[in-house]
Amino acid sequence: MALYKLILIREGEVVAEVAKSLDDDLDALDAARAHCQHCIVEVYNHTRLVARVKMGDEPLNVRDANSG
Repeated sequence: MALYKLILIREGEVVAEVAKSLDDDLDALDAARAHCQHCIVEVYNHTRLVARVKMGDEPLNVRDANSG
């Protein structure tokens, strides 16, 4: 198990931070997807950015400044 932090962002502002003990990065991504209906979710393992999930779990787009 590893400690992950989910940072929920709405309209450019951090609205919540959630700490979770999870098995691996894939479990952390699943947890982020569960929170992304109304927020962008950034997933960190300590200081390492694991993923950034767009609001509504929309596909990432390289031309979109909010993706990636």
